[in-house]
Amino acid sequence: MRSLVETVEKIAAHDVNVLLVGETGSGKDHLADVIHRCGPRSECQLVRIDCPAVPPDLFESELFGHEKGAFTGAYGRKIGRIELAGGGTLYIDEVTALPSPLQAKLLRVLQERSISRIGGSRPIEVDIRVIASTSVPPARLADGSELRKDLFYRLNVVTVEIPPLRARRADIPQLARLFLREAAREAGRRISGFSEDALDLLRSHSWPGNLRELRNVVQRAVLLETGPSISLASLPFDLISAPELVSAAAEERWSLEELELRYIREVMRRTRGNYTRAAELLGINRKTLLEKRKRYGLG
Repeated sequence: MRSLVETVEKIAAHDVNVLLVGETGSGKDHLADVIHRCGPRSECQLVRIDCPAVPPDLFESELFGHEKGAFTGAYGRKIGRIELAGGGTLYIDEVTALPSPLQAKLLRVLQERSISRIGGSRPIEVDIRVIASTSVPPARLADGSELRKDLFYRLNVVTVEIPPLRARRADIPQLARLFLREAAREAGRRISGFSEDALDLLRSHSWPGNLRELRNVVQRAVLLETGPSISLASLPFDLISAPELVSAAAEERWSLEELELRYIREVMRRTRGNYTRAAELLGINRKTLLEKRKRYGLG
């Protein structure tokens, strides 16, 4: 992450196109905003187009705009996102969802620095910086199967790859505390931090939804927590599974005893302290579970 931050600091000040690559929820939107605000176009606006959210028949109008009467339902002039971003930055979220014919038109805009509204007769000059993002791995981008090669090379002046949250578990406590401060402020709650058990659970989860999932989990916990800090009971029951726990154990070099302790503790949490049900899930009898409880000092 330090390397990523250094890269962003270097490229933000230069007026070049940037391609952000990372899994869903990894923070591409936030990074695009940072690059814009730290760049030479920060006085102008950042205009975003969320490609997966745009209906296919509206794509061209959203990007390029249209003149009154250009098609049925065009009751007035519409300024497209590219034109709106003039002088500033156009952020194209999930650019691979852009239909192929529009990828060709976008390439022409980047080359000629001009657009024509649908139904318009004269070209309109545009001065924009483009930041694009995608969750498609770089290898698939380069082969042209997801994005036109010529457009990929035009956007790919600088590529910034954002690592998934599971690849930087050491960041999880700090990020969780940041999201906690934000959520507590919004909810008007006074919650100081996390219990150690809660932090252990957050560290061990694989976070397939990355930062977005972590933020949502913390926001939920803030609403459910009744004490002064986030406890294990306020976190979702399905936050961790046995394979994820084993993966975390291997990565952090837990002992077999520590892995067993954490797994028993998690199962007890899920069953709300029901020893009979917990024993069934663990595949042991109730007496053995009670012995382990005494051995590990579980409450």
